[in-house]
Amino acid sequence: MYLELFFDELPHFSKNILEALREPMQDNRIRISRVNSKVEYPSDFLFIGAMNPCPCGNLLNEHLDCRCNELEIQRYKNRLSDPFLDRVDINVVMQNVKADDKSSFTSKELHRKVVEAHIFSKKRGQDKFNAKLSDADIEKFCVLEAEAKDVLDIAVSRFSLSFRSIKKIQKVARTIADLDASEYFKIWIVNILLTLVTLGMYYPWAKVRNRRYFHANSTLEDRNFEYHATGKQLFVGYVIAMLLLITYVIVERVFAFASVFLILLLLIAIPWIILRSMMFNMKMTSFSNIRFKFLGKSKQAYINLFAYPLGFFLMYILIFFASTAILSTIGVSKMITIPIILLLMLVSFIYGNAFLKKKNTEFLINNVEFGQGKFITNLDIKNLMIILSKVVGIGLLATIITIALLVTIVGTEQLVGLNEAKQDVEAVRAILLQISLIIVPIYLGRQF
Repeated sequence: MYLELFFDELPHFSKNILEALREPMQDNRIRISRVNSKVEYPSDFLFIGAMNPCPCGNLLNEHLDCRCNELEIQRYKNRLSDPFLDRVDINVVMQNVKADDKSSFTSKELHRKVVEAHIFSKKRGQDKFNAKLSDADIEKFCVLEAEAKDVLDIAVSRFSLSFRSIKKIQKVARTIADLDASEYFKIWIVNILLTLVTLGMYYPWAKVRNRRYFHANSTLEDRNFEYHATGKQLFVGYVIAMLLLITYVIVERVFAFASVFLILLLLIAIPWIILRSMMFNMKMTSFSNIRFKFLGKSKQAYINLFAYPLGFFLMYILIFFASTAILSTIGVSKMITIPIILLLMLVSFIYGNAFLKKKNTEFLINNVEFGQGKFITNLDIKNLMIILSKVVGIGLLATIITIALLVTIVGTEQLVGLNEAKQDVEAVRAILLQISLIIVPIYLGRQF
């Protein structure tokens, strides 16, 4: 239970009383020391103080003149020492009340926001109020974004803030974010807007902000993860990717055959890119100030991410042609041949993807090291096949529903006539617009 201790006309209290409050305000306890004994009492309270800006109270008044001189104002303020003020979390300057002023929130709404903020803090594994967080808790729960940290560094330099003031600023910022309860939405919308405005150039910084948010809110044994990469580091790779894309577009338009060669080179380079990406991301991720490592080798990457997929792709082709040849040789009709081939392809697809998922996951996880420990996983192909079967079933059902919606809304004749009407640009656009009205909401629903 927390009680409020309210001091009205704060500077008029005895200086000894105000200075004696410093310890209980900071440590939430009172210690009484005598010659033969020491006694300690809990003192958990919310301190609230009110004071005028000057002895006459009119210093900040827009309509009344202040009757105090500078010396009187300074003496009045000096009754509160800097160490005492350093223990006050929030200082608010109140303005004159105007006739048309209205409250932004009702008491009921404020109460609801406070309760929601408390629940929000509980969800991230925090068992204390923000005001009661220790220095270790602040490092864990009050993680600042790069921009916020830059602003705080400027404030520390400009106003000579104490270590205690810095920690209180972080706790107040954490409280404001909890009351808002929409941190990720703001990060998400700002990332989208800045990425659009900068024509995609802000994307590396957006990715860093997203990862830092999710790392900071991912906890294990009441401790969170940290992501240390910067937008500048990711920007280099982003620029290289954009240059490769531009090169491909230019080559594809000038030399069509050369574009196929570039795609093959990209497919060959993908395992190496994934390997380097894993090494970088693990190096930039830490837990309890210990960095992760990825120990995978190029040979492992090419076996798991290139050789196995290529082998199963060739297997699918072999199954298709072999089954077609065998069934036609023994004289099976087309009505039976097609379902059998589709079934064989579906089973091989599910098994192949389950096998690849097992090998790729084991490669990506079993090569991760944390301190002296290594991660080990051994997935069961049978369970993966069951999961993939359900996914395929849901996918087929969604495809059937989508086709049914297209037929219902667009019409069979328009879908069939789309190929015939390809010379009529306006007709094609009209049909594609109707189709997009169905496809786009489904796609956006999957993304968000």
